[in-house]
Amino acid sequence: MVSALGGPSKKLTNVKGLLATPRWSPDGKTIAVLFTENATRAAGPLVAGTPETGEIKDAFSEQRLALVDVASGEFRQISPADMYVYEYDWSPDGARFAVIAAHGNGDNNWYIAQLYTLDAGVLGVLKSIHKPPLQIANPAWSPTARKSPSSPAS
Repeated sequence: MVSALGGPSKKLTNVKGLLATPRWSPDGKTIAVLFTENATRAAGPLVAGTPETGEIKDAFSEQRLALVDVASGEFRQISPADMYVYEYDWSPDGARFAVIAAHGNGDNNWYIAQLYTLDAGVLGVLKSIHKPPLQIANPAWSPTARKSPSSPAS
């Protein structure tokens, strides 16, 4: 992290894996990131796969939504371990996320992903709000969204 006014950078956390798509919380106290633990390559269905060597097995890593507390550096994964999170957006009040995710292998299931809401304070509880017949992308909250669960994304 670097201050907008300049100066030295500050290391916030130390994890082993890939961090992607950092976004500040509306209150500026937390940074959300997509995290793939022990990643051997960049995440995503459009990225070239890692060559398989040795014993070939069907193993894959889940890209999860994680939060980093800017003051303490505390790092915590908040999306379920069995879900691959492709994209997300903070709610205007910072209490929830709109999340596009799917069960299983992230390289294969992007095309069947659903739109969920995820509470920023409750670990791993996704609520499906839209199961599209075709692929979806780029969830975005309305800047004037109400707090009711019926108005999470636009």
